[in-house]
Amino acid sequence: MNSQKDESVLLAFVRTEDDGRYKINIYGTPDGLRNLASELVKQAQADQNHLADYDTDHTHYKSNHRNAVLAPSSDEVVLGRLDLRNGELASWAQNRIVNHYNTGESNPLRPVQLPFPELLSDLQARPGMFLRQVTYDSVASCIQGFDMGTGFEFLDGFKEWLCSRTLQGHNMLWPILVLFVAFPESKSPWRNLENTDSEQHAIATLFNCLRDFHSEP
Repeated sequence: MNSQKDESVLLAFVRTEDDGRYKINIYGTPDGLRNLASELVKQAQADQNHLADYDTDHTHYKSNHRNAVLAPSSDEVVLGRLDLRNGELASWAQNRIVNHYNTGESNPLRPVQLPFPELLSDLQARPGMFLRQVTYDSVASCIQGFDMGTGFEFLDGFKEWLCSRTLQGHNMLWPILVLFVAFPESKSPWRNLENTDSEQHAIATLFNCLRDFHSEP
């Protein structure tokens, strides 16, 4: 999207309704909407043959990008394309389309479980793009920041989940509990972080724990 100053503006934001559902709002000047239309056409014409079966062609739009059209108060927008793979949509998309909400009695408005957040998948695959120094502590801090951005919902219950698997006390923080998962034979697992290979193992264990935690019903 090319910036056209005040002549081309898109405002995109998400608002929570009284019933707990989310409403996505996109407003734009005529030129802003035309730019959005051109981005939609670009996605529709994209070649996805080079992508893996589980991947999709998508673009992130952020209001703080230098040439962004989105107004500064906009939320981040992800524009993506879904192709049929083996005659079907990706499973996560199909589940999202068919099952908007869980119907459990305890919280009927709880959203269905979505795939592991794309941002954290990117962090796991290319941590050097996000962190100046890739260490277990810096990755854990980044995930804590992500949790804060979700209103502390992403890690809600994660500490208790770890406690049940490590049999460690609730007086420990979740980054320490993950280390007990990574190094179950160690009484002081944080000492293993002094070794580069062990630290990489701890980081991989952290992402595995998060994926397992979020994959459980």
